[in-house]
Amino acid sequence: MHEVAHKWFGNLVTMEWWTHLWLKEGFATWVSYMATDNLFPEWKVEVIHARAVLEIFDAISHENGSAVIQMLQSYLGDAIFQKPLSSYMKRYAWKNAKTEDLWSVLTEESSVEVTNLMDTWTKQKGYPLLSVNLNGHILKFEQSQFVLSGLAGEGLWIVPITLCLGSYERQKKFLLKARCAEIDMSDLFNSSSNSLGLSEENDLEKFKEHFWIKINIYQSGFYWVKYDDKLAAQLIKAIESNYLSATDNFGGRILPSLM
Repeated sequence: MHEVAHKWFGNLVTMEWWTHLWLKEGFATWVSYMATDNLFPEWKVEVIHARAVLEIFDAISHENGSAVIQMLQSYLGDAIFQKPLSSYMKRYAWKNAKTEDLWSVLTEESSVEVTNLMDTWTKQKGYPLLSVNLNGHILKFEQSQFVLSGLAGEGLWIVPITLCLGSYERQKKFLLKARCAEIDMSDLFNSSSNSLGLSEENDLEKFKEHFWIKINIYQSGFYWVKYDDKLAAQLIKAIESNYLSATDNFGGRILPSLM
């Protein structure tokens, strides 16, 4: 399936030079997983998730490129991602293209500054580690670079964040553009209380039973998350109660995030 995908990514649209190799290999890998999953859902093939390749993010290759593409697709949404991708294929059919050409088309048609966002993922090594803690209804994020040596670096990414509170129906997404940021979660807390018929003040214990925050929904983001002790404990309870999806529930993918 990977080689068939090269009819479009590599043949129909060819990379301008070897420095853009990931354009054809990353997309071919991504398409091969997507197509196989759609044609043979009973095989339960997963598009390669970010955590599966975090340890080899020293260069953009087949799996790395696929994971970065999936992260962008997940953040933008299928419809918003696929239309510009189709436009890109038509615009550069039987021509040479470079990475910036793809980002330019996505930026034009998605209303998201994709070029600036993705440059931080394709032009530097390593990946971000997000430290997260909750103070009241304010969720605080701090990103740092984590590389294979285990030493902290100075890298800075624009990180597409997806998260949910107590249910996959209550989601929020945003771009973490700075080293530190704070997000007001009041709307999700209120929504959670109303849907459960609970008051955080009057039914605190019952509220806590249903309260958990999962960051990086379906493990689609190319980053690790370090939760504070309280958030980690609540997330472990959610795992034990089978509230999370199979992908998020799989210990090898989420427990390292709890660190």
